[in-house]
Amino acid sequence: KLRPYGALINAYMKRGQEREAISIAKLGSENVPESRTSFLNTTGNLYLRLGEPQEAVAYFKSDVEEAVRTGMTSRYIAVALNNLAVAYMALAKTFEERAGQISDEESAAHRAEAFGNARDSLRKSLEANPANVEVLDSLVNVTRYLGEARILEQESRKKLEANPREFQSLYSLAALMSLEERYVDSLNYFQRAEEVRPGSQILLFNHAFALSKIGEVDRAIDKYTQALRIDPIFDEAHYNIALLYVGKNDYDSAIAHLADVLGREPAHVRANMKLAEIYAYQRKLPLARQHLQQVLKASPQDPQALGLFQKIGAQ
Repeated sequence: KLRPYGALINAYMKRGQEREAISIAKLGSENVPESRTSFLNTTGNLYLRLGEPQEAVAYFKSDVEEAVRTGMTSRYIAVALNNLAVAYMALAKTFEERAGQISDEESAAHRAEAFGNARDSLRKSLEANPANVEVLDSLVNVTRYLGEARILEQESRKKLEANPREFQSLYSLAALMSLEERYVDSLNYFQRAEEVRPGSQILLFNHAFALSKIGEVDRAIDKYTQALRIDPIFDEAHYNIALLYVGKNDYDSAIAHLADVLGREPAHVRANMKLAEIYAYQRKLPLARQHLQQVLKASPQDPQALGLFQKIGAQ
């Protein structure tokens, strides 16, 4: 029963017809009750793609409720709660975009409420699956946004006094210090967190970022490389390591990582822009223009791309 609906949804999504895909997902939710959670999840994600987080929140809430009611696994419930948190965070950003439509005070209150709901959903997700470092990382970011960084730091330090190898506290302190640009202080906690739980690409990525910020380029490259062994399609790691290779004048390695990103996402603006800069420096101007065109196709008024185009010429 599930397959025909799934095939139709995928067909509409490939054509960019999200509204039609949503209609099919809603029908599936009504007509295939044993797969209702799957259709609710799909509908929520489609609304996120359309930039309608309020609708996404409603469907992800229903997904969580249905998952609990039907006794789905804790891992599924953790994912559903994380999806709900992502929708709340997207909703919070919409209030930033409504400047002039509502007062600053009202906007701030709505953002705080949405981020507070995101924080609560992330906490519940971690309770259901404590091993998810990506969720923990999001929780640290949201907690800091809500002005609760000092509370998190104090709680984490207290837990470490009782158990020096408590992973969530080690990672929370490392990530929080890095966010606050206390990079040197963060390194000890990143290292200790890795010793407790090796093999997390998010942990390795953030450790690499902190190392790069204090000039430890080779160590940062090593950490990014480890992260990419775990997750070869981690685009942000490919991009960041490419920047480090550019700094070392190793353009071939930088190009390889940027090309890897574009192999999955040809319109990736930052990867195209960086390749354009590399090729312009190497005087491979046709290639530079090719990547600049990709940037301007996605962002016609991009000042960096327009400036480089003017510098190297359109022909």
